[in-house]
Amino acid sequence: MTPDRMAFVASAQGVDSEGVPVSAVVLCWPTVPQAWVEVGYCLRAMLVERGRMLPGIPLPARASWLRDCAPQLAAPFQRTALAEETSVAALLSRAAMRVAVTVVGVGPSRVAAPSSRAMPLEGCLTTFDREASSASKRDCAFVVSAAQPESIRAEYLDSLELARSRMPGSSLLRDLQLTFLPSGTEPLPTELANVVATSVLRHLQSHGDTDAVFDAVRSKFANDPFPRGWGKTRLKRATR
Repeated sequence: MTPDRMAFVASAQGVDSEGVPVSAVVLCWPTVPQAWVEVGYCLRAMLVERGRMLPGIPLPARASWLRDCAPQLAAPFQRTALAEETSVAALLSRAAMRVAVTVVGVGPSRVAAPSSRAMPLEGCLTTFDREASSASKRDCAFVVSAAQPESIRAEYLDSLELARSRMPGSSLLRDLQLTFLPSGTEPLPTELANVVATSVLRHLQSHGDTDAVFDAVRSKFANDPFPRGWGKTRLKRATR
């Protein structure tokens, strides 16, 4: 597998004020060759620059939400807490990628999200097939997920089969392979997808407030994931 041929899936979960599960699932794919490699180049350049500018400044005692979901991406900015979000937002803005998003369990219908994070993946795959450029469809062969328990792995595979059954003419979905990483340090594109998913959930939880990270994320959307009236549901953060 080469990075150019990979899309990355991630999710973030929470509950509303009545305890109904909600989830945001995202699928990120590259729009140009070497897109994921360039993320690493950009991060290393920032790391060198920050290390030279701010030697010896102590780390903040409290971890941020970015360090919780993407420790490698946040690493160059740990000594500058106020700049962390804007710096990661700049990295996101430069990333040559598009994002399909599915949000479940919010909106006036108050439809409960599934107990797992898998089923909304079908909606992301459908958006990917509809909105991706011809070049992206031709080049992408794998959807990559972080390590998952066996039950979630099975449901992800079911989601892919469901998407295929609903779009039988799609050569992209027919040939797409779903692969799971081993436990341990995640590659940078997986962390990037983690940031996207968590940012979408935080946007929901704040009733539509935005920050630098979400503004960068939203510029990559291939679809509008937010149902009408979703902001009336109060959400609470939940540990992944």
